[in-house]
Amino acid sequence: VLVDTLYRTRDNINLCKKLGIKLNGPKLGRKPNHVDPKQRKADVSAENRRGAIERKFAFLKGSLGLDLVNTRTAESLVVTVDSAIALANIDLLLKLFSVPISIVV
Repeated sequence: VLVDTLYRTRDNINLCKKLGIKLNGPKLGRKPNHVDPKQRKADVSAENRRGAIERKFAFLKGSLGLDLVNTRTAESLVVTVDSAIALANIDLLLKLFSVPISIVV
């Protein structure tokens, strides 16, 4: 699981270990002087993947108005988030297929 460093607490790490969930990311405490190159590469790769996910959420919040959600019930929140994700997918499809359409026209 990719988690933000904010959520990598001892309690969460122990809970995930107990449930058999592997957490990716930096270890707690001071950074060691010497890090295994394979482990460093794995940590950087995990942070890059997490960054891509965070960028997608930032796009949903900024461009599609997900930061303006002010709903009272869980059902309406689910509908709002689902519609924002559907709009994001439609936006991606339009970006992918608009170039071939403009070339044909």
